[in-house]
This record gives sequence, structure tokens and C-alpha cells, in this order.
Amino acid sequence: MVIRIFKRNAPAIPIMILVMGMLLWADGFIFYKKAVPAIFDQGPFYNLIGGVNQIHPFFSRMLAFLLLVLQVFLLNNMVQANNLLGKPSWLPGFIYLLMMSSHPELLQLHPVLFANFFLMIALARTLVAYSEGAVMVEVFNVGFLVALAGLFYYPALLFFTWLILAMLVYFLMNIRGIAAALMGFLSPFFFLFTYYYLTDQLRVRIDEMINHFSPFQIFEHPLPVFSIVLAIALAAIALFAFLKVYLTYVNDKPVRLRKRFKVLGYFFLVSLTTFLVFNNNFEVHLAMVMIPLSVVFSLFLLELRKKWLAELWFYGFLFLIIAGKVLYWGY
Repeated sequence: MVIRIFKRNAPAIPIMILVMGMLLWADGFIFYKKAVPAIFDQGPFYNLIGGVNQIHPFFSRMLAFLLLVLQVFLLNNMVQANNLLGKPSWLPGFIYLLMMSSHPELLQLHPVLFANFFLMIALARTLVAYSEGAVMVEVFNVGFLVALAGLFYYPALLFFTWLILAMLVYFLMNIRGIAAALMGFLSPFFFLFTYYYLTDQLRVRIDEMINHFSPFQIFEHPLPVFSIVLAIALAAIALFAFLKVYLTYVNDKPVRLRKRFKVLGYFFLVSLTTFLVFNNNFEVHLAMVMIPLSVVFSLFLLELRKKWLAELWFYGFLFLIIAGKVLYWGY
């Protein structure tokens, strides 16, 4: 029923998405006074605005919700502009909204929310870069956007490797391409480090940044039961969705579309590698995989021949989210 509604492109769907988003975030708004868990790995740009969580907790959650809604529309526009589903649909945006609301600790202003905003724009620009004339300009822009994402959330800096992989897919791996990517990626750091140098903070800030990249911290933090269950559910969704989409849907598509899906697949693989360098707050870091996973899961649901099975996947995940909210706030 729900999938049948949101897979369409009707004018009323955006309003329904907004209403569904408010329902999914209702517990976050109701319990906004509850202490916000500490966020680690935030970059210097997030530090400029992160304090609003403590000073104005309700306003910060409202800002987070509006930023998420903006990303829902950006993601859906990206999917439709690149014809990833084969037909117009609001399902990717709705699935992204659902996944980004899947844990109560995601219902706040956190650095991954800002990082995803810039990474989403970077992915959108990369998907259309192959069909544009000024490709090197886009390579520079994507490198710049990845750096901005990393300066909000340090693990996002690893997406520079995704940019290199995307250049290989589009046959742009040459001296000009590497130079454009590096120049775009390093530009924000040049201005930031200049400011640190002028304010005598350069050495301290560089050491601080390096300390955030201690690998394998994921194995040193015990996780709540619901966080483990949610991670297993997302892993199952990713396994079935990527296997079906990449083995049965992508192979017979035009070359341009196959390349776009390959870029999207690399985006997901790099998002998985970021779990090796994050320091804490596993629940918030889960948001790093939501962009590619929401697109592929949407296509998986649409391609299932047995529609009742698609609804079962959806309602099973929705039930898990509701159960997790009840357990979290009840505890």
C-alpha cells in the first residue's frame, strides 16, 4: 500500500512525505529536552554550529529536520534526473527519509547530516559529469564538495578515494584529472590552514585532525542491542538489494546507466570503509551509508515481482524502527 503510493510522481506526494517525516520525528520533538549523546569526529565547520544542540535543543532538531527534508528532495531529483529507476518516483526520497529516521539518535543535528548534504550534491554532479563538456570543472567541484563534507565530519574525507574511482569509471584518470581533483579537494584546507596559521593554531589543529583517524575503533565500543539489530537489518537490505539490482537490473542497461550504477556502487563501498576510522557514536555514523542504500533499496522494491513481498520488506523495516523508538525512549 505505502510503496504503491510513493512509487508514483503525483503532486500530492511531497506533502505526504513532509507529513510522514513529522510523524517519524515526533518522538524527537517530544523528547527534545533529553540529553543529546556526545558526537565525535565532527570537523571544524560543525564545531561552529554544533553548540546549538545544547543552547536551543528544539530549534536544533527543527533545523535538522528541515535539512533532512531538503536532502530528500535533492536525492529524489538526482535519481529522476539520471533515470536511475527508469521512471519518475518519490520512493527513493521516502526511503531515505525513513532510513535517516531509523534510530532516535539520528533525530538531532549531527555532523553526518551536513556531510551527507555535500556528498549528495557531489554524487549528483558526478553522475551527470560524463555527459557534460566541462568535465574537469565538475571534477574540481566534486573534490571541493568532498572536502567540505569532511570538514563537517572527518570520516567523509575518505570519499576522495571514491572520486578517484569515479574518474576511473569515466576514463578521466590522467594528469589533468588528478590535478583538478586535488586542487578542488585541497582548496578548503588552504583557507582553513591559513586561518589556523594566522591564529597560531596550526600545529594543534593538524594533530587533532590526525588523531581522529585511529583505525578499527569500531571493535572497541560495545553497542546496544537495538543498534546491533538495526545494523544487521541494514546489512540484509544492502545484501539482497545490491545483489538483485546489480545482477538482474543493471546488466542489460545502456552503458551510460551502467557507469552511473558503478559510481553509485563505489560510493556505497567507500561509505563502508568509513566505519574503520570513526571513533564513536555508531548510530549516527550509520547515516553514511543511507544515500546509496536508499536508492538501491527503492529499485529493489520496485523490481520485485511479488508486490506483497516488497510490502513485507517495507513494513518489517518500519516495525523495527517503531520498536527501536519504544525501547530507546522507554529505557
